[in-house]
Amino acid sequence: MSSYEFTYDVTPDLAKVAARKYIWRRAGLWLILNFIVLLSCLFLLVAGNRNWYVFVLPAIATVKLWAWLKSYLKSGASVEKVTDRKVTVYLNENDMQMNFAQVETKVSWSHPMSISKYKTLWLITFLDTNDRTCIPVDALSVEVKTFIENKVLENGGTVA
Repeated sequence: MSSYEFTYDVTPDLAKVAARKYIWRRAGLWLILNFIVLLSCLFLLVAGNRNWYVFVLPAIATVKLWAWLKSYLKSGASVEKVTDRKVTVYLNENDMQMNFAQVETKVSWSHPMSISKYKTLWLITFLDTNDRTCIPVDALSVEVKTFIENKVLENGGTVA
């Protein structure tokens, strides 16, 4: 039975990078569309157009943009408040357990998840709750990477 353990430190920068990657992967195209709508309506407003949609559409676009921006800004701030930023991860055949800031999280491999691999981090998203966690690539050995990928794929998850 295989089991692994590794430790890494979470930093506000790591949390912000993870949040940025998650937001872009989840809403990137919609954010661009919202920004285009906002600019187009502002252009129409300056040009003298006073139709209802010139006021309503920018309001909707602004609310959506603000929600994602607020999520990004809060990600680094929440990590800054934590005094012990050490994360310990335990992996075995049945589950993945993470200990961070005196909180223990245990997730079964049968839990639907998706892994997005980037140069500096892996973003693990739990598909039924949209919760996510990130692991810096430096903390993962080749053996651990292979183990995690295999467990996620065995249980119907995705790795991209």
